[in-house]
Amino acid sequence: MMPDDQPATVVQDELAAFVTSLGVEAVRTAETYDSLVRATQDRAVQVPTSRDDTDAADTMATSSPG
Repeated sequence: MMPDDQPATVVQDELAAFVTSLGVEAVRTAETYDSLVRATQDRAVQVPTSRDDTDAADTMATSSPG
């Protein structure tokens, strides 16, 4: 945990230096943890946007290839 008054960029720079010191290959991202989780969930769970999409999905799920 960090104090509320400490800039997040300082902490991020310290963490980046720590990872570099480990000698592992890593890519630093500007994305937030929340945005990465949300993007992963959006790809994993695709909610139909309309009733037509739901019907098409049901047909695909219950139809045998033909």
